[in-house]
Amino acid sequence: MADPTLSERLAKVSHPTLVAWGASDQVVDVACGRAYGQAIPGAEFRLLAGTGHMPHVETPGQLLSLVRDFADSHSVNRPQS
Repeated sequence: MADPTLSERLAKVSHPTLVAWGASDQVVDVACGRAYGQAIPGAEFRLLAGTGHMPHVETPGQLLSLVRDFADSHSVNRPQS
């Protein structure tokens, strides 16, 4: 986050990107997540309600749902399970 080249490098990301952030993150401010989402071309920024710094631990179902929806909307020729 303190890397002065981060914005420049994020601007070069060319793959579909989901930036998922805990709405109640008290370790890294939500503004950082928004900035990352804006710096990455075409990125989708999503806030996870009721979640702090560790969404994979605090609200894994909510995070999984976001990731699945994102993956489904960006997949090509995905095998059916």
